[in-house]
Amino acid sequence: MRIGLLNRWLKGLPELEAAIAAEREPFSLFALIEIEKWNEYDNSSAGSSWHLFVAAPWIWAEGYEAEEFLRERVQPYEDPPGFQVPSLQIEVVKPTSRYLEEVWEYCSTENGMVEVYNVDILDVTALRGYIFASRRPEGFSEIQRQAQLEYEQEAQRRDLRARETRELMRAQRQSQGSP
Repeated sequence: MRIGLLNRWLKGLPELEAAIAAEREPFSLFALIEIEKWNEYDNSSAGSSWHLFVAAPWIWAEGYEAEEFLRERVQPYEDPPGFQVPSLQIEVVKPTSRYLEEVWEYCSTENGMVEVYNVDILDVTALRGYIFASRRPEGFSEIQRQAQLEYEQEAQRRDLRARETRELMRAQRQSQGSP
């Protein structure tokens, strides 16, 4: 990774976080984290990648549109096309994540920057990271309850589709004379 790119992120991302928070509403989490990649075949390091972990009630409410909005706003901080650098991946932390509360307990900050090194955070091991915003939003219990309901309903829909697919395949086999 080029040092200039990290410096650009460390200078620009706090400004971006503050601008978006003023435009929309505050983030519940806005953190830049470097994650080590692992080669599954020989369990060796395969480099690292940078991720922008974000959470906010407006992101959870808007879904894909909010993610696209964030990608557009982050893009000016990336290097021009043609450079061989890791891209900054945006990861939305859902309100049902059991790790979100841990981050808020570990680090509560708004418009600041907390540095972390070699720490397990958000179910990943961060080689290093920079947390620019971390705070529990008002009414989070209700947001979390609603998200859990939606998650359970989606799981029920998936189970129903899987059962229907199995029944359809069974009926097709029977019509072809297979047991």
